[in-house]
Order: sequence, then structure tokens, then C-alpha cells
Amino acid sequence: MLDFGIAIEPKWRKVSRFKLVASFIFAQVGLANEQVNETEAIIVASGDTTQTSTIIWTRSSTSGPITVELSSEPDFSKIVLTDEEIVTDALVPVKLEITGLSPATQYYYRVTDSDTQTRSGRFRTATDASEFVGLHFGASGDWQQVPPFPTLVNIPERDLEFFIKLGDTIYADLETPALPGKVQARTLEDFRTKQNENISGRFGYNFMNDLFSSTSILAVIDDHELVDNFAGGASPGDSPDAPDVHPEEPPLFTDPVRFVNETLAYKDAMQAFQEYHPIKELVWRTPFEQRLNRKPKLYRYLKYGNDAAVFILDTRSFRDAQLPPIVDPIDPEQVLEFLVSTFNPKRSLDVPNSAGSERICWMPREERSPGSSLWCPNRFRISDRLMPKTASKVMLSNGPAF
Repeated sequence: MLDFGIAIEPKWRKVSRFKLVASFIFAQVGLANEQVNETEAIIVASGDTTQTSTIIWTRSSTSGPITVELSSEPDFSKIVLTDEEIVTDALVPVKLEITGLSPATQYYYRVTDSDTQTRSGRFRTATDASEFVGLHFGASGDWQQVPPFPTLVNIPERDLEFFIKLGDTIYADLETPALPGKVQARTLEDFRTKQNENISGRFGYNFMNDLFSSTSILAVIDDHELVDNFAGGASPGDSPDAPDVHPEEPPLFTDPVRFVNETLAYKDAMQAFQEYHPIKELVWRTPFEQRLNRKPKLYRYLKYGNDAAVFILDTRSFRDAQLPPIVDPIDPEQVLEFLVSTFNPKRSLDVPNSAGSERICWMPREERSPGSSLWCPNRFRISDRLMPKTASKVMLSNGPAF
């Protein structure tokens, strides 16, 4: 987990340190897979929080009505809003969008289900665009191991503005205790089960629950929400598929459609991802670009005072098929052919990671080697425009770029 900010020192809960280390050791030696997940009766979260709005999210194990209360006081002595939603399926969370909030304000919310089980949480709206107040936030990705994710233990006390889940929020292409005997999730129920597993507790801990209830969430996918290295903008036969991960598995992408992002497997995986995160469920409206049109819109642009602007990018759903890798990196003809292919303006990504571009693509101008702009002209163009005009610092964080 990365925590970005000013003069923040790591803090740990001393009382539970031994137990956390023990849990981590158990997980590492494989004993974690024998531990049944502990499903919380009720889990709450907030996300996509702006200066004036947020999404309140709840997963309850009990069907029926739930009541959401919003307050500006931690003891709920002053209720700002009360609303009700209906849980129809314990595997399907519910969401409530709240608008009309005040900027730079700490809010508290409380959710009560039909069994009168209660869980509360908190979030802070973003600062008005004209102010500088400083910004602390966290980010992490690749949630490969099953819970309880002990590295999240110190999140609540950090008082972060938001936390970014940078993708691979589940590993749908690895067997985990929630789906024994299945190395690849294939149905909507499978994907929901995987998502539910990663917010459940183990060994008596649920640090994801603590993260969700204490810190507003931003979230985006990478590849393992569906299958390793998939390319959503490729045709089904041109994208990496389940047999590329597990040779004995049948392919996922067999639908007679133009793009992987139109297959049933993709749709089911994205539905489960959106259901299990406190984010708005938006779609692209681009009738002249069919690769995007009516597909999930995970892109976000948010401003946090005059301190920062945050861009959340979906780099999986629309990417092209991978270019053939360079076989001989010292053959200038092969390298040139590869580079020419990457400059095709119709491609959705300019250079794949196999070319070794990631380590240089965000270097400051004075640190770039001669010719490095050939690898990633789009990224240099963005950073060169941002740095001198609008920001003293540009920080870019991404998950794997495979």
C-alpha cells in the first residue's frame, strides 16, 4: 500500500502486531487456503466522493430494507439525511448516491439492515477548487492473496482523503477458497463470489472492511478481474484468454462479437466489479466509436482543491491486441519495425510493456536519454504540458502494464 502525502510516518497497532504477523505467515505457507472466509453481516463504504456528492455502498447478508443515515456529527446527534434501499440478494450490494453536500466537510453515515444490525462509516468531501490545504491519499493494486490483507491495518488512523484501488481487485484466474476447484471464474455468480471473498474477513480480521468504512474509495480494473492480460478492444480470437493462463481451461471469449468488451464474460466481470465498489455505474456514449459505445465508463476526473487533480484511467477495456514482441532486441530492423507499429494512431496504447518503456516514460525532461521520446511520445506530451503550466509536481501511479 502506498500512502502519498507530507510528513506521514507509518503507525501500527502495537496490540495486534503479533497476531498480524502470525496471520501473514500462515497465509505465506499455504495454511490460509484452509481457512473459511468469515462473512461480515454488514459492510459499508463510500466512494467517488466530490466536493458535493458521494456514493454510499452496503453489502448486507440479510435481505430486506436497509436504512441509511447521514450526519455531520460523529454521534449522529444531527441527522442530515435519511433514506432507504432494498437488499434483494445477499451477494448483490446496494448503492445510494447523495448530492447537495458541502465541500471540505467531514460526514458520518450509518446503515441499519432489516435485522437491526448496524455499521457506520465516514468520508470527507473534497476541498473547494480555490483552496490549498494539502492532500494525503493511499493507493494499492494486485490483491492477489486472499484476505485479510494485513498491510491495510493502519489506513483508518491515517485520515486519508481517498484510497485508490488500482486494479486486480480479485484474481478471477486463480483458485481461491471461495471457489474450490475452479481456477477460472466464468459466470456472474463466480465473479460476485470472488469479489465478496476479498471483502470478507479471515483469522478474525477484516481490514478491507476497515478501509471501506474509514476512507472514500476510487477504483478501476486491470486484467485479473477477468483473465490475465486480456485486451478488451481486441477481437475475441486476438486477446489472451483462459488457455493462455491454464492450458487445460476452455476459452472465455467465444461469443460472435467484434470486441472482447462485448463478450458475456467481460460483461459479467464488469458487473460484479461495479457492484462491489462504491462507484457510480456510468457508460460511454460514443456512437461513432463502437469500441467504447455503451461500455462501462470507469474513467474519473476529480479535483481536490488547488492541490491536485486525479485522473482514473481504464487501460484494459479498450486496448488493442498485443504487438508481436521483439525477438532479437539488438536487431535494428526488428526494433524499427516494432517502433513504427506503435505509432499507429488507431492503436489504443502506444507502447506495450514488453518493449521496456515503463521505466522511462515519466522521467523529467533533464533525465531522459537521447531518443527516449520514441518509446512513449503521448506520455511525454502530457507531462510536458502539465508540469510548467498547472502543477508543481505530477505523480502518476499505475498497476502492471502488461
